[in-house]
Amino acid sequence: MGFSLQQTKTKLDGGYGEQGDDEPLAEQQLILYAQVSKLQNAISAIEASQEIAAAGKTPPWMTLAAFMHSLGKVDLSLWKDAEFTEEQIEVFRQDLQTLDDALAFYNAWRRLSIKAAAFSEAGIDALSPASRKLAEDWMAMVDKLTHGNSEHEGAYLEVDKKRDKWNPAERELMEKAEPYLTEILARFRRNED
Repeated sequence: MGFSLQQTKTKLDGGYGEQGDDEPLAEQQLILYAQVSKLQNAISAIEASQEIAAAGKTPPWMTLAAFMHSLGKVDLSLWKDAEFTEEQIEVFRQDLQTLDDALAFYNAWRRLSIKAAAFSEAGIDALSPASRKLAEDWMAMVDKLTHGNSEHEGAYLEVDKKRDKWNPAERELMEKAEPYLTEILARFRRNED
C-alpha cells in the first residue's frame, strides 16, 4: 500500500484499523493520487511537445520542465480544506459526485492549461488546427463539468477569482495559459456563431 515498515509499525501501534479510523488510508490515497497527477503532467508535456513539433515549432523545453517540477510539488490536500459557499458545494456535489470525478476534472484542466501555456510560448498561431482542437477540448471539458448550466459555470468561475488561495504552481500555470486560452476561445466562439 506504499507505507514504509516504520510507518506500518507506527500505524499498527497507534491502533490503526479501529472502526472509523481511515485517516491513514485517506492520506495514502492522496499521496498516490499526487503520484498519478505527476505522471499525467509528464504525459501532458509530451503531448504538447508533439503537437508543437507537428506545427513546425520548437517546444518550450525549459517552460515545460519548470511546470513539471513545480506542478509535481502541488499539495492536493489544499483543495480538501478550501472554503466554498454552500451554493458552490451544492453545485460541486452535483457535478463531481466522487473523488475520481473531481480528480478527472482537475487533471483535464491541468492538461489543457499546460498545452495552452506551451502553445503560447512556442508561438502556435491562434488560428491553427492545434489551437482549434485545444479550444474544442476546453469547451468540451467545461460542458461535461457544467452540463451547459450557467449557474454551475458561475460556481467554478468564483473559484477562479480566488487564485490567491490556489497552490502557487497552479496559479502560475493559469496565469501563463489564460491569455492564450482567452484568445483561442474567443476565435472558436466567433467561428461557431
